[in-house]
Amino acid sequence: MLETGAPASVQNVRIEDATVAPARLVTARALAPLPRLLPLAARFLADHGVCLFLKGAKVEEELAAAAQDWTMTADRIPSRTSPDGIILRVTGLQRRT
Repeated sequence: MLETGAPASVQNVRIEDATVAPARLVTARALAPLPRLLPLAARFLADHGVCLFLKGAKVEEELAAAAQDWTMTADRIPSRTSPDGIILRVTGLQRRT
């Protein structure tokens, strides 16, 4: 248990090899551009889950590229620590068929 009382575990494996139960919240910082990040996150996301991704100045380019393969609602929350930073809140994530 952490100081917050939240359970936590660490898997010393590549994200592609990790096995965890679906989560209501998936977050990542500086992991990959959205077109590569979304398939990784979708593996761990529970139904009606939310993704929070810390993104930079190229967030709009990444969203446009990701829209070729994914549908989602993406809310942009300005970062309090970086003038170019955005917290991208993704809901309704679905792969296009």
